[in-house]
Amino acid sequence: MRAWYAVAATCFGVGRMTKMPGTVGTLLAFLMFILFGGINIYVLLAVIALGALASDRYVRAFGGGARDEAIIGAMAGYWAAAFGLDPSLSIIVFFLFRIACVLKPFPVTRLENMPGGVGIMAGGVGCGVVVNLIVRLLSWLFFGQGFEIVLRYLGMGE
Repeated sequence: MRAWYAVAATCFGVGRMTKMPGTVGTLLAFLMFILFGGINIYVLLAVIALGALASDRYVRAFGGGARDEAIIGAMAGYWAAAFGLDPSLSIIVFFLFRIACVLKPFPVTRLENMPGGVGIMAGGVGCGVVVNLIVRLLSWLFFGQGFEIVLRYLGMGE
């Protein structure tokens, strides 16, 4: 497991150490997000590109069953989910992201079915984008003026 793509795809072998690699990968991404105070867009894009290449090579080298071990997709997905949001929402994003990874909302299933490393990364990042949009909507409704605007639009507000 010394190949660069195995190290990158499994995040230094962490993805191979557990029966819950997606959860562990998300937890690792969460901890890194908190430690670094967020993730820069350029870092996120670089991880997505590197992850697609590394995951593709890893899955081809170790077989289709190794897709779950390639936790770099879950890490990039969590970072996409938390991107641009207030860090105080990080734990909520963590749980919503894990739920999204299990339920696979539209169009995540289609994204995951893309071949090789692209599918691994697209599935994780797709879940992340869905969660990011949901958290933004809920934040606007509950902490912004969302409910007031909606009620006014429906003719129920002042």
